[in-house]
Amino acid sequence: MQILKDEVRERIIAAAAKEFMRQGYRRASTRRIAQKARIGKSNLYNYFGSKEELFSALIAPFHESFRAFLDEVTGHVGAERLGVEAVEDASRSIAAFIRANREAFITIMEGSDGTRYQGYKEEVTDSLARHFAKHLRGKTAGNAALLTRFVLVVSRLFLEALLALARRAETEAELSQTIALYLKYHMVGMAQFY
Repeated sequence: MQILKDEVRERIIAAAAKEFMRQGYRRASTRRIAQKARIGKSNLYNYFGSKEELFSALIAPFHESFRAFLDEVTGHVGAERLGVEAVEDASRSIAAFIRANREAFITIMEGSDGTRYQGYKEEVTDSLARHFAKHLRGKTAGNAALLTRFVLVVSRLFLEALLALARRAETEAELSQTIALYLKYHMVGMAQFY
């Protein structure tokens, strides 16, 4: 019987995180993951019974923490206006969370087709749309269907911007700075509706 080692498991997880982020679940190769982890492919299956099990081991913890984080961030304000200090605090918080979870954030949003998480990006978009709509509904007059379409577009653009910044930043500092800058831009515009 082979003894499973934590160090080998961690190498597999690290290699899988990069492979799934770059290739997505469908195109990811367990052979490449095993090579990057410096183990044989059959040994990989001693640690994880399937590619999906490996993907889940990587994404499930992030999924749980992101849901809680999203609930916390969208619950940041009641009826009061979103002030400059609140915008800066939220910007720093979101930037730090994405920086700390960059690979998993990109993977679950862009590379989870074929897994139980494949609809998660739309779930997040819908959650953000509900959040934005809640604050816009009392501040704008007019067509409810138009408002629904508007907040859905704003939510998609918001999430896509965060993903683009996470994917393209070359350093951790650049990632933090560009996300914080974008969030300030976005939130200051949205603050008039809070």
